[in-house]
Amino acid sequence: MQNLKKIRLEKKMNQLNLGMKVGVDQVSISAYEIGKSYPSIHTLLKLCNLFHVSSDFLLDLTDTRTPVNELVINNFKSEELEFLELFRRIPQSKKERAIGILIGLSDNY
Repeated sequence: MQNLKKIRLEKKMNQLNLGMKVGVDQVSISAYEIGKSYPSIHTLLKLCNLFHVSSDFLLDLTDTRTPVNELVINNFKSEELEFLELFRRIPQSKKERAIGILIGLSDNY
C-alpha cells in the first residue's frame, strides 16, 4: 500500500498518529505500507474517510484518489441528478413506463 504511505507523508502524519486515528497500532500501519498485511474492511473504510480517497487508491489499484461516487456525481448535470432522484422514488412498474417514454422521446432526436 504505497499510496497509503504517500498520502500519510503528504499529510505530515507519522504511523503512530495515523494508527491512533483509525484504531490500530503503529506496527499494523507499517505492515500495511510495506505490503506485509492488509487492513480489515472496517479499517480500510476509516482510512478512506480520513484521507477522503477511494479504497482502490489506497490499495494501489489506481492513481485516481477521488472516490468513485464523487466521480460519478461530478459528471452529472443538476437536471440529470434531479431526474435520477425522482426515478428512484417511483415504483418499478412506473420506472418501466418512464424508460419507455424516454426511449420514445430519444427516437425523435
